[in-house]
Parts: sequence; C-alpha cells; structure tokens
Amino acid sequence: MLSACMILLLYPLIADIRKSRFYIGPVLICTLILMGIGIVRGKITLFSILTGWIPGMMMVMMSRWTNGKIGEGDGIVVAAMGMLIGWYEILLLFSQACFLSAGYGLWLMVVRKSGKNRAFPFIPFLFMAVLFFSFFGR
Repeated sequence: MLSACMILLLYPLIADIRKSRFYIGPVLICTLILMGIGIVRGKITLFSILTGWIPGMMMVMMSRWTNGKIGEGDGIVVAAMGMLIGWYEILLLFSQACFLSAGYGLWLMVVRKSGKNRAFPFIPFLFMAVLFFSFFGR
C-alpha cells in the first residue's frame, strides 16, 4: 500500500512545493478511490481505516492550537495515508518525515542563516519517507 501513498502524495506534493497551497478535493477523491481498491483487494481492513486517521487528525488539532504553525493540509494528508496503511505504519512514516524535516530545518538555520521561524512544506518529507520505506522496508 506504500505505492498507494505515493499516488496519494503526488498532487499535494506538487501543489505544496509550487504554490504553498493545499487542495482537499483531489486528496479526498484519491483517498476514496484507493481505499475502495484496497478493500476490494483485501489489503485494507476496517480496523486500519478506523484507527489510521487518528494521527492525522491529531496534527489537524495541533495546527489549530498553534495557529497554523503546522499545516492543516499536512494533517489531512497524514490522516488519508493512515487510513490506507494503518496507524503503526503512518507513525513510522511520520517520525521519519519529522527527522528529515528537522535535518532540513537545521541546515537552513546553520548553512543558510535563515531564522528559526521560516516555514517550509512538510509533504515533500512525507514523500521521501515513503520512498525510503518502499526501498528499505521498516
């Protein structure tokens, strides 16, 4: 199902990098289609759907509590991915993406001398984490 996550991430990845915008419609449509395919093929269970969205919704709540410091769209994408791959796998991907983005943030502060309040998109790091886990596994 990691390939499904790559498909799901393509549009938000491009929109996040190019426009710093998030469009929920394509993500919802893609998620529903991929969930339908996964259910029919027996790769997605009801348990993974019911529990997989929780980490993403926690990100959405954190976005609202921090007045947008964390993108709400990032939380929606994590919730959609969680429904496709399950709560455990999404937490692995999310933690890997956090480490990658922290490394990039450190590089920005040290090498580029940019301030600590500089914002950058998170979805590219989710995509890199999916690529990493597709090639190297858990």
